[in-house]
Amino acid sequence: MPDRRTTPPPSRPAKQRSDLSAIKAWWRGLGGDGFAVLPPPTRSRFAQSDGHEDAAELFAARSTATGTSFAYWHWQSHAAFDRSGALGSELYLHWGGDHATVAAGLGDGPDGYRIVNGGPQGAFRLDTVTDQDDDGLPDPQDAPRRSRTPPGSPTLRARSA
Repeated sequence: MPDRRTTPPPSRPAKQRSDLSAIKAWWRGLGGDGFAVLPPPTRSRFAQSDGHEDAAELFAARSTATGTSFAYWHWQSHAAFDRSGALGSELYLHWGGDHATVAAGLGDGPDGYRIVNGGPQGAFRLDTVTDQDDDGLPDPQDAPRRSRTPPGSPTLRARSA
């Protein structure tokens, strides 16, 4: 039986070895109809304010309308990936412009992942889809994930397939 921690899901082409590469490939295909995505971050896009500055600079350089809605993630959010590119926690996707336009532009996320809409005042969150049994418990064959919640915390992330 293949080791699910190191073998890409069957829906992912063999050359995409990490969550990061799969998400970047999906991300590059987004945009259009009043919606744009910023390239994945470098360390210079450390926080949300940097993302909005990057959007303004990109729109000016490309003569993009200033009312264009956009999505991005910053370096702090990028910490959701480990050094091998595995997604260890939710990736926060920040945005600017019209919330409904951004939600439509992001859609449901790439295959094998899902996007949770944080509403007009929050970030979108991208995470892996985890199969659940009839009791709503995660599939024990899924790879273990890093927990950012201290052990013993009453907070559990809800998953839906």
